[in-house]
Amino acid sequence: MSGDTDLYRRYTTTTALPPGTDADAVLAWSRRYFAAHVAPHLPPDRSAAVAEIGCGWGRNLAALAAAGYANAEGVDASAEQVAHARDVLRLTNVAHGDAVAWLEARPGRYDCLLALDVLEHLETGALVATTRAARAALRPGGRLIVQAPNALAPLTPLRHADLTHVRAFTVGSLTQLFRATGLTPRLFREAAPHGRGLAGVTRRLLWKGALRPLLHAWMLAANGDAMGGIYTANVIAVAERADELSPR
Repeated sequence: MSGDTDLYRRYTTTTALPPGTDADAVLAWSRRYFAAHVAPHLPPDRSAAVAEIGCGWGRNLAALAAAGYANAEGVDASAEQVAHARDVLRLTNVAHGDAVAWLEARPGRYDCLLALDVLEHLETGALVATTRAARAALRPGGRLIVQAPNALAPLTPLRHADLTHVRAFTVGSLTQLFRATGLTPRLFREAAPHGRGLAGVTRRLLWKGALRPLLHAWMLAANGDAMGGIYTANVIAVAERADELSPR
């Protein structure tokens, strides 16, 4: 990954879970978010082989386990992140290492790969290499699920929320990436405002009923093109290794 190695060496304590963070609350929120935005795109077979690229401190692997996926694992380049996953969350399915090398050592192994909040950290060469290695690690018919900052979101807030972020994406640039690395784009979705209770419902209604239509109209007026029509802070994409029929 790009950026000063010290940023990744201390990523948990400076960025993901800095002092004073209620880690249990973050984990609970992450599981609800995962269930709402990621789980619908997972293979229905709970025995499917699933892996997360850049699994961080393990919150998504914990969500996979809670959803019943028993054949899941992950890799991350940050030793501090991996140590938290192992020592605090007690996850035994987390490896510390370079994602490209790790994927290349596992050709055709997975039904599904996750790259959630990861690709935005990569310079172009590493981005292409990682996505190409992900394709090779997928079984025919396997899918790659991506979540990344959306460059069309107002002020692209997540693009600038982390010193290690080097880019944001659009539907167009993600499509380009998938096609360039031998993957077939299957769907793109917005990650609608997420929350519980009255505040969460209010945010979603305001987004769908007022803000999103205004942004859509602005894009059409300013550019003559909705450019994918996704304006939430994150964009979720699914691509498939579709070169052969899936055996499943």
